[in-house]
Amino acid sequence: MCGGSRCGPGNCPRSCDGCSASIPRTRGKPQGQDGRFPRSVRHPGPEGYRDLPFPLREVGALLEAKAFHPGRSARAHLQALAASNAIPASRVDQTLQLVGLTTAARRKAGQLSLGMAQRLGIAAALLGDPPVLIFDEPVNGLDPEGIRSVRNLMKSLAAEGRTVFVSSHLIAEMALTAERLIVVGAGRLPADTTVAELAATNESLEDAFLALTPDSAEFKATRSRQ
Repeated sequence: MCGGSRCGPGNCPRSCDGCSASIPRTRGKPQGQDGRFPRSVRHPGPEGYRDLPFPLREVGALLEAKAFHPGRSARAHLQALAASNAIPASRVDQTLQLVGLTTAARRKAGQLSLGMAQRLGIAAALLGDPPVLIFDEPVNGLDPEGIRSVRNLMKSLAAEGRTVFVSSHLIAEMALTAERLIVVGAGRLPADTTVAELAATNESLEDAFLALTPDSAEFKATRSRQ
């Protein structure tokens, strides 16, 4: 999902993570408008995400880069989450290795750089090995090598049959990462299509995005300065 500031991409993941009553309970394989969900996903339904006995095993989410106690080590943070969701302790070191934080596992979370904190948030999302993953700006603060690593990780997770929902303002990065793209702007949903189909409508994906969201706050601000 892509859009300008205050247009919805940052708020939508939080609504999804809450699994509001507007999301219907499904059994077996849920079907989107085109039936593209490849792996069975059990939505919490009316009860909501907070009422799940082990929510991290159903939906993993990165919504805030520093959603941890700053005095705990990276490993201790994940251990606490694992214990609260009946996740095997062995999964902690597995996820630390998966996101490249093994050598920083004993460092206090509050002393981690923004990029490392982002990796720790991704590790927390992956901890319960959930079928649904929600990432809000997952490459924020990462260097080019880290961005490529997270991009490849998200692609591999989707290839396993998981639902991977990413919200971002980085159009160029989404062109390299996503298969399908939802564009939001000014309270509208002007596009829900594949990246290739949207990019084909203009000289680049960025141009296509701006053409669809001419009334977004960012675009208006840019135009007013010209």
